[in-house]
Parts: sequence; C-alpha cells; structure tokens
Amino acid sequence: MKKAAALLLCLGSVAAFAQNRTRFSGFFNGMNYAYGMPGNAAPPLRVDIGISATGTQTVTLAYGFTTLGDGTIVSPLATNAPINIGSGANLETVTPSAVSCSTPQALDTCSFTATFANTHGVGDLVTTGSYGLQEAINAANAAGGGTVLVDSNWIALGASKTTITNVTSTTPKVWVLDLSGTSPTWYGKSGTGAAAYSNTNNDLVFQLTLAAGTATKTLSQTYTTAPQCVGSYISGTATGILKVAPTTTTVVATDSVSEANTVQISCPGLVK
Repeated sequence: MKKAAALLLCLGSVAAFAQNRTRFSGFFNGMNYAYGMPGNAAPPLRVDIGISATGTQTVTLAYGFTTLGDGTIVSPLATNAPINIGSGANLETVTPSAVSCSTPQALDTCSFTATFANTHGVGDLVTTGSYGLQEAINAANAAGGGTVLVDSNWIALGASKTTITNVTSTTPKVWVLDLSGTSPTWYGKSGTGAAAYSNTNNDLVFQLTLAAGTATKTLSQTYTTAPQCVGSYISGTATGILKVAPTTTTVVATDSVSEANTVQISCPGLVK
C-alpha cells in the first residue's frame, strides 16, 4: 500500500517539475514535444524545396530538427507521427509514408514522402499533428520505455483525450498519463503489435469491484515477469484483509471476508 501511495503522491511533483524539462526520471513531457504549436518553445520545421503537384510527393525541409524547451535537439519526423503542413486554406495534416533524415542539422538533407491534397512551397511550416504526443512516445520508446505526461497545458494547445486514443503504436514500452482532469488517468496498449491507446488497457493503476470477495483483471499483454501489485479499499465496509495475486497475465484481488468492495490496484514497475 505504501508503494501505491508513493507512486500517486509523486505524480504531482513530477508533473510540475516536468513542465520545464523534456525528460525526468522516466517521465517524458508531451507538452515539450509539441513543436510549432502556439506558445510552445520548440520552433516549427520549414519547407525549402516544395511540391507543385498533389498526390504522393516528397518535400525537402531546410533542416529536420527542432530544439525543445530544455535545449534538447530532436528530429521529430517519423512514419507514425502525423504532421501539419502549410497555413490557412492550404493547411493539411498528413502522415509521412517515408522519412529520409540521417543528417537533420545539414541543409536540405531531410525529406519526407506523403500523400498531399495541396501543393506546398518554400517557407511553408511543418508542425506536430498530435500536439507532441506521438513525438514524446517515440522519444520514450527510443530511451527504452517510460511514461508520457500530458496535462491541462497540453489540452490548452487544442489537444483532447481523443488525441491519446487516436494514437496507434507498435511499442508496448510507453504509458501515457493524463493529468488534465481531477484524477490521473493512465493509458496503455495491448500486445506487441500495432494497437490503439486506451484507458482500459491500463495495467498500472486500476479499480476492481469485488463480487463474492474476488475480482480478476486480465492484463493488456503478457509480461516478462509477474508485476508487484498492491491494493487499497476505495468503497465498501473494508473490514477484511485484501490480498492481491498477480501473474504475468492477470491480477486477482481477494477479500478475506467476501465483501463487495471496490479496490484500487497499483502495479508499478511492469516489465514488458
């Protein structure tokens, strides 16, 4: 129970600290990766060699990198990260089908291919199409895993909870933690293939309602080792002893006196 309390208590301080940091102790700040968004420190990318036809075309950027608020230099283009390109009536959102950007800090050596509905010329701006979320997920995955934080500042950019659930990722290593509401909401994905993020696939912090003193959650994926989980009572008479028994695929909660309680389970340190 102490582990669960410590995890939840630290979230506020981590989120506050992370506002000025791209990464802190395995937490990645999605807001910082929202390059080109109004009010964000990370500047947009710019087209240097445009396209005069629509359909499948290749655009060359002046440079393929941006500098985040804490000074971190990143190359944000990826085939799973949607981008906005252009402005006004010419603005559109596309997802690159190919990216060539091995030297992002060298002039005119970074390009991407996509299917365009509009033409785009020199100087057109390229910005994140996911308010930095996919870029932060990619950065966390490249670092070996972690949690991407989003909060009310991220929502103020124009993002929403559907921005999270619209993300489809092949990595099972990264969680998304939404701190924009009155209580933290965790999002995850199932399995090791491509799947959408969902709060129902959250295996870190979740609630179970006991029926006849027991309840089972099937985890969103099979873990390398059984997680260490702790539980606490949220509602009910809570006079029994709560036991939590995790395996690599399930978590079973049992109340010693078979009461119909609602319990919260926390499983930090999941090994995917």
